[in-house]
Amino acid sequence: MHDKVQALIGAASVIPETTKEAGNMSTKVQISVVIPAYNSAAFIAKTLESVLAQTLQPAEVIVVDDGSTDETLKIVQGFGDTVRCISQRNMGVSGEFSARLRSMSVQT
Repeated sequence: MHDKVQALIGAASVIPETTKEAGNMSTKVQISVVIPAYNSAAFIAKTLESVLAQTLQPAEVIVVDDGSTDETLKIVQGFGDTVRCISQRNMGVSGEFSARLRSMSVQT
């Protein structure tokens, strides 16, 4: 059960972007979804399909693979350029959190 919960818990970063078009101020919301995964082959595809099916599309979807030994990485790679994968040796929850922060800090 723990592995399943880990794959389904992610972080969303909402980045408001104010633009001025024809004298009107508007806010464009960009969402980053970060999904930690460890041996999540059984449900990572359904998780990603759900994220990608949202009405407000994320600007990016990042899966942090924490050294899975099953088919998790292969399944994520099957989503092509729509999902970015960060693969690392198994570091546990603290390692996943650090990778999430690194992936989010890259964005400007």
